[in-house]
Formats: sequence, C-alpha cells, structure tokens
Amino acid sequence: VRGEWRRYPASEDLLAPGEYIPTSTSNATTFDLSAVNYEENGGRTPIPYVIPPGIEREVNIGTTNLTRLNEQSMVMKVTELADGDVRAAYKTADFDFRQFKKFRMFVHAEQIEDPDEVTYKPGDLTIFVRIGSDFTQNYYEYEVPLKFTNWQTINPNEIWMEENEIDIDLEKLTKFKLERNKAIRDPNSTVRINFPYVAYDGENRVTVIGSPTISDIKALLIGIRNPPQVLDPDDLGEAR
Repeated sequence: VRGEWRRYPASEDLLAPGEYIPTSTSNATTFDLSAVNYEENGGRTPIPYVIPPGIEREVNIGTTNLTRLNEQSMVMKVTELADGDVRAAYKTADFDFRQFKKFRMFVHAEQIEDPDEVTYKPGDLTIFVRIGSDFTQNYYEYEVPLKFTNWQTINPNEIWMEENEIDIDLEKLTKFKLERNKAIRDPNSTVRINFPYVAYDGENRVTVIGSPTISDIKALLIGIRNPPQVLDPDDLGEAR
C-alpha cells in the first residue's frame, strides 16, 4: 500500500466467460484505491479497522522505547458495479515463488449501504488474484466468494472472516496446470491452452490460461467481480 498499486483499466480481459445482462449502471461504476491503518482507523464506523488474527505489529528495535510500527491494508471501494463487471488493482513484480508453499491474503468485505436496507448474500461479490507473466495470456487466477461483515461488529474473527481469506497452495496451481495440459493432449477434448481452464479448490474457483509458472511472476492483480446473474434468480445483479 505504498503507492505501488494502480487501478487496472476497465476491460473485457478481466471478465469471466459467460452471458452478461445489460444494466443501466454499466457506465456509472466508481472505483477508488486507498489505505486504512490501525492507528488512524481503529475507531472508524460502522466497522473499526482491526489487525487480522495472528498478525503482530512489528517493533522498531531502533528506538529506545521499542515503538510498534503502524499496520495498514489496501482499500478497494467500488460502487454501482454492474452485473458481471470487474474492477481491479495491479502492480508489476519479479518473484520466484518456488521457495514458498503458500500465498496468503486476508480479506474483509463490508457494505457501503445500510445492510437493513440492502442485504447481499455470500457469493454476490467475489475477490480474485491473478499471478503470472501477464494479466491476459499467461496467468493463474484464484477466486473466492465473499461474505460481508455485519455493521457494528468489533470481533476480529468476524471482521477478517476465514471464509474470505485467500490461502493458495502453490503446488495445487501447478497440479491444475498439469491436469489441463493432460486434457489438451486428449484428441477428444475441447480444452485449449489459450482458453480459460477452470477447476475448483473447494468453493474457490481456479482458472489457468496460457503457460504461467510460479518461478517467474511478473504481475500481481487483485480484483473484485460481480458474478453474472444467469443461474441465480436471487442474485441482486447490480452491486452497490
């Protein structure tokens, strides 16, 4: 959150395959990036900013009183997100993930509008991460359905829900790619290397396209998606 993240231009490159229903809010979406931190936003309403469970604030050992450093997170605020639409933030990188087993990110979701007036159910909004050499031709995508924290909640475990956490087993990503490659070699298969290959890690959706490798990560992207309102008649469609 040191200004390294940039808004990704609205583009069909981020849309999941499927049917999209036109809406009146397609051009009304707003998307802002900012930051919140423990010292300035610990008393914010309707939900305070708290440190994720298990995380400890670093101590500045260079000071005589061992001052604790501030702790902060990136905020992605989106309004009037049309059905099926996406907004995302990205940064360039140069990582070799082979030395790691996990990719982990804490995620919190809250409504801007009063939940008593408009209520979203789990999965009405999803968050996803793309890692790869680029964002369109060679990447892994890991998508998690979001649950929203109730207003006035102060319990860290309910603010940073475990169900929202992105916890990727990097070996599984490689396994999914190998399964995709095996399917490509089947002469009766419709799987192609330049089309999204979808698998599931529990309720979480994994997409592989191209030839991504965890040894050469050049791009990181975090996005918010309003899943297409096609199969779920209870989906509100336009996320506010």
